[in-house]
Amino acid sequence: QLPLSSLSGSPTSFTFTVSSQLYYLSSNTLQDSGMPSIASSSGLSGATFFEATSANVTTPFLITASAWDGSSSTTNSVLYSLSAPSSPILQLTQVQEVPTHGAYAWEACAVSGGGTYLAVANFDSVSKVYGWDEAAALGAQLIEAGALNVTGL
Repeated sequence: QLPLSSLSGSPTSFTFTVSSQLYYLSSNTLQDSGMPSIASSSGLSGATFFEATSANVTTPFLITASAWDGSSSTTNSVLYSLSAPSSPILQLTQVQEVPTHGAYAWEACAVSGGGTYLAVANFDSVSKVYGWDEAAALGAQLIEAGALNVTGL
């Protein structure tokens, strides 16, 4: 055994980068969406599709759960609006970056008469609930509605 005092060196930093790609289901077969990979996909642990209604127009959205950027779990998860032109090629438009801390997953729910809410499960901090702000720019924005101190999940 070597005594710990004899060990030396510089810390090593490394990143695992895997691009995330969207696919669509056609005739029970997964097809490439034809889109480039999601730009902010480094360290993604998941993505959640949901729909929100603003001014009587329902819009599909995708929110990513970003857990790690290669050096920190304090990252931004990204909210995208989805649009589908006449072809099966989807278009993503970034709407908002949401600060998260090791985001594991998002869950969306619509409350009858109360709007749309999204909860994020953070690994390194309290989990949070966000409400939908229909009056915001681009017709949608998440605003923090509360924190969840949940343990043992």
